[in-house]
Amino acid sequence: MKSLARGFTLIELLIVIAILGIIMALTIPGLREWSLRKQIREGIPLARVGMVGVENVWANTGKLPADNVIASVPPSNKIIGNVITDVKIVNGVVTITYGNNSGKNLEGKKISFRPAVVVGFRDVPIAWVCGSAPTPKGMEVQGTNETDIETVLLPVECRGPAAS
Repeated sequence: MKSLARGFTLIELLIVIAILGIIMALTIPGLREWSLRKQIREGIPLARVGMVGVENVWANTGKLPADNVIASVPPSNKIIGNVITDVKIVNGVVTITYGNNSGKNLEGKKISFRPAVVVGFRDVPIAWVCGSAPTPKGMEVQGTNETDIETVLLPVECRGPAAS
């Protein structure tokens, strides 16, 4: 009896390689987004430095500080981190600017954290509204949103209402 050799033909191997190439091509954009989202999340805790200053001024005076000096926090260009080059306070709004070791797609991009307050009641703590997230009921959001990062890259708590 004659035994047949078993194995893969060249065509079969080329098909497998083509399929693997297609799968890799579909995966790479997802990895890019994942990397940018990770960097965005990494920078957000640094905004807390400015938020604490704003919260202290609000609790003591019932007013929102105009800048970093009035909020008693370091100058904006001195609050820096691995992916953040600036934490600026303008009329109570804390805005972080990406740079340093962040990806080129994030360089110079910003996320704003706007204070939502119950006007006239400084004993009620500030609720921070990130990006275009909705304002809590019964509160008024103060200041201007300077967020310019693509919505899909922002953390869920910084996105506006979902489109219906």
